Amino acid sequence: MRAIELSGGKDAQALDTLAAAYAEKGQFANAALTARRAQARAAQQNQPALAQDIGGRVALYEAGQPFRDRVK
Repeated sequence: MRAIELSGGKDAQALDTLAAAYAEKGQFANAALTARRAQARAAQQNQPALAQDIGGRVALYEAGQPFRDRVK
């Protein structure tokens, strides 16, 4: 993913997006690992709400489920 390359792997939102893509492809171990990296980055960058949201997605990936936005 180009955004990951450009940020040097330091952009929490880009990592979070990559994790969701892994999960959509059924690569849940990669999704969980990448989401944990995103969560750590968000915490380091003082983004507690994002870190908390990503934590919920980690749980989904560990349960073998992809993340999908809810239609409003």
